[in-house]
Amino acid sequence: MIYQEVYTSVADTPMAQSEIQAILTTSRRNNTRDGLSGLLVAHEDRFMQVLEGPQDMVQACLARINTDPRHKRVRVLMQQSVPDRVFSEWRMGFARPEEMRSASRNAVFSLYDLTQGRNVALGNDDMIARQVRSFLASFGLLGLAGAPGRTAAGTAGRTSAFGRS
Repeated sequence: MIYQEVYTSVADTPMAQSEIQAILTTSRRNNTRDGLSGLLVAHEDRFMQVLEGPQDMVQACLARINTDPRHKRVRVLMQQSVPDRVFSEWRMGFARPEEMRSASRNAVFSLYDLTQGRNVALGNDDMIARQVRSFLASFGLLGLAGAPGRTAAGTAGRTSAFGRS
């Protein structure tokens, strides 16, 4: 079984694309070392991330994120064990909702709306859980519009709208 956590957060201050790229570079290096995979979604000052891998490594990564001064209002939306990774080929994929297929994009925006200013208690909000599941399920079909196939978004050395993995 693979452990998976999904969270949202808000940037403490607006982030330039170069800052996001630096985060991705560090994340990809650390995720390779720690056996993690996942996806970071960024829209304006909001982030959503899926992390998956060994439970102790996912939780250690989230602990680092929680102490990162660039983030505030980190909210874990889902913690679960699943039989397979959703993002198995992506050390850390990256997307903006406007690049995603409609099902993924709608789920991201719904999660942003549902968690805006709310005190989310893990597992207590069925609507949030449904939206997280909808988002993850949408990537079974690849959540990025125009991509030729799942491997195009994340195999080592390839570039796509998700950036370099």
